[in-house]
Amino acid sequence: MTIKINGKLQEIPETFTLLELLKEFEIHENTEGVAVAVDEELILKCNWKSFILTDGNSVEIVWARQGG
Repeated sequence: MTIKINGKLQEIPETFTLLELLKEFEIHENTEGVAVAVDEELILKCNWKSFILTDGNSVEIVWARQGG
């Protein structure tokens, strides 16, 4: 199936969870400073493991960074 990740289309397997997707970006449940929204709705870390992505979802991954 096809989803959009930070504006770019990507093919992923059916029944892929949000956590499985994030692991592809080396983001795990204990990674700090990361926020994830699916179709403009914030998904809490406690729900990453159970959130099943569907065809056409739009995922935004945001990292908090320090500096100027």
